Amino acid sequence: MNSNQKLNDQGFTISALSCHGNPLHPDKAHAKHDQEVSRKTIRLAEKLGVPVVVDFSGCPGDSAPVQMAQWVTCPWPPDYLEILRWQWEKVVAPYWTRQAQFASNHG
Repeated sequence: MNSNQKLNDQGFTISALSCHGNPLHPDKAHAKHDQEVSRKTIRLAEKLGVPVVVDFSGCPGDSAPVQMAQWVTCPWPPDYLEILRWQWEKVVAPYWTRQAQFASNHG
């Protein structure tokens, strides 16, 4: 019997686990730490039979190399559109595509 079943037997359920680091942080050590926490949370959810993990999307910088996270929230000035394109195409989409596959592999 897993731990989640013991909770179910008492009328409790765990509907999701959550972790909220910044796996896309431009500081590589920071990003690596938060990515590992996310993977550990997914593995724990798998062991507990919890079907959902809530994670923070992350916030990359504006280009490489950069030390501070930046998130573009408007399309003006036009330079921001280039930053946004770089963030999504080079950082966000590649990471989350890999992370989604990892999560899928772990139920």
